[in-house]
Amino acid sequence: MGSQRRKIIVGIDPGTTCGIAAITLLGKPLIAYSKREMTKRDAIEKIIALGDPVVVASDVTPAPEFVIKIATSLDAAIFTPERTLESREKRGLIADLYESESYSLRDSHAKDAMAAAIKAFKSLKNKFERAQAQVLHSNAKAPIEEVFALLAKGRSIQDAISSVAPKPTTAEKETRIPELRSEEPEVRALHLKSEEQEKRLKALEEENRSLRLQIASMRSSLEKTESLVSRLRRKEDREIRRQREFQQLRDVITSLRRQVSRYEGEIREYGERLDSLRHLQELQSRGEAILLKPIDSFTSSGVEAAARKYRISPGDSVLLHDASGGGASTARLLASRGVTCVVIRTAMAHQALDVLKMLNISVLRDGEVPIHWIEGYPFVMKVDLLASTRAKRDEEAVQNRTTLDQIISEYRKERLQ
Repeated sequence: MGSQRRKIIVGIDPGTTCGIAAITLLGKPLIAYSKREMTKRDAIEKIIALGDPVVVASDVTPAPEFVIKIATSLDAAIFTPERTLESREKRGLIADLYESESYSLRDSHAKDAMAAAIKAFKSLKNKFERAQAQVLHSNAKAPIEEVFALLAKGRSIQDAISSVAPKPTTAEKETRIPELRSEEPEVRALHLKSEEQEKRLKALEEENRSLRLQIASMRSSLEKTESLVSRLRRKEDREIRRQREFQQLRDVITSLRRQVSRYEGEIREYGERLDSLRHLQELQSRGEAILLKPIDSFTSSGVEAAARKYRISPGDSVLLHDASGGGASTARLLASRGVTCVVIRTAMAHQALDVLKMLNISVLRDGEVPIHWIEGYPFVMKVDLLASTRAKRDEEAVQNRTTLDQIISEYRKERLQ
């Protein structure tokens, strides 16, 4: 049979900081302390280390779930006061207990736990005293702590004493019933067997209680393990979400980088185009480039539209995309805008050419002078235009002399005939 463990009354003040206190069944304080984030397993292990709890007490009514779970796991009775203990009553309970002790409490959580344990003890104290008096009076030789433990769990005084009191010896029973002396060997054997069974029963009860405490500890350990698994799963879920969010952010960053790269390319392109326009402006300001104002069609409406859009003014040069369709009147309309040079990209009617030549307006084909383009704007270098114009006029002068020489030659021939 295992050794008898000390019976205790436990008070618990649950919360973020949990207080635990324990006293013996004789009302002697054993421990009172508190700890932050105390788990059910922590509490059970601490209590089991102190002794065998028969009552788990709370200072509030109804008992908190944490207190109920621990009492159930330890197979202990639950005590709650008729009404929740007030601060003044707690201070009184603590003062009464520690007045005869050499130490005191300062921890508020430990105080509340101790007050609950003392209140439970005081509710049982009168019953304990009556049971102790009856044991002494009857000379029952019952272990008083075992009697108190059964009383704390609700057993009656007589039932508690009878349950733990040792059975009468064979000699005592023979004195009471002398008529059985003739059957003394059989009776003694029965009594011996009964005592052995009683001892065996107590051993089994003690072993059963020890196993229950182990089961409670294992259940607490299992709950802690399940809680740890749950936390790990939540952590894993958070990690998965974090990785998913991280990948989404990476995708967003990649997309933004592509946009930035595209915008940077556009900015570079716009910068180059702006540099080209600035270069053209510089060439114009230095008189090195001449802008050709475009005319889409060589008609009255085409000339008027281009004049409004590009503000064709005296001294300008124009680029005529389609020179067909216009005649002498269209040429005179264009000349009225004061243009000095016309570059044509298609053939022009000879009537229009004659009018422009007569008005001393240079007419060049696009192949006769190099045309440059910037952002859709055509222009020619001044030196190229002057050279082409001079070459064109020299060519026309040669043609004119040749034509004149032919006319004179033909005239002389006619005179000689």
